[in-house]
Amino acid sequence: MTDRGWLAPDINESMNQFRRASREIFNNYFRRADLDRHEVFLFCERYFELNDLLFEMLVTDCPDIEKVRYGNIQPKLQVKAAGGGLFPSVMINREVNSGYWDFPLKELPEESVLLFMSYFDWDEIDFRDHQYVRAHIQLCDAHPEVVGKEVLIEALNVKFAVI
Repeated sequence: MTDRGWLAPDINESMNQFRRASREIFNNYFRRADLDRHEVFLFCERYFELNDLLFEMLVTDCPDIEKVRYGNIQPKLQVKAAGGGLFPSVMINREVNSGYWDFPLKELPEESVLLFMSYFDWDEIDFRDHQYVRAHIQLCDAHPEVVGKEVLIEALNVKFAVI
């Protein structure tokens, strides 16, 4: 086991703590129905800044993980299938950096290397659950056409590893 200092001893517990804290902070203190759409996005910018700090404090504040801004590719934080084997029911973006998640491939093999980027919800201004994990496909020998794309996987179907 690696030295995680005062953090949760397991990276999966750290990620779960971050997921819970991040969504609760947004839902209870940053989700504002009384603001117009422009004001909401300005208010969300404050949340993004806090979320970045929260990720650092709960997940990456240890010698084993490089400090990279939340939402960017985390080169030391690998996403794995929770039960081992295939990554089931994945949504892969059509093109790199596109907002379309309709690439025809719906499963990724266990050997794929996926790097964590963020949690994801379809609606960024309403209640958040962080239902999905958004990851970068670093390696996929069985399907090289998806390397470099992003993938969404149900958060309950993943576990994490420090590499």
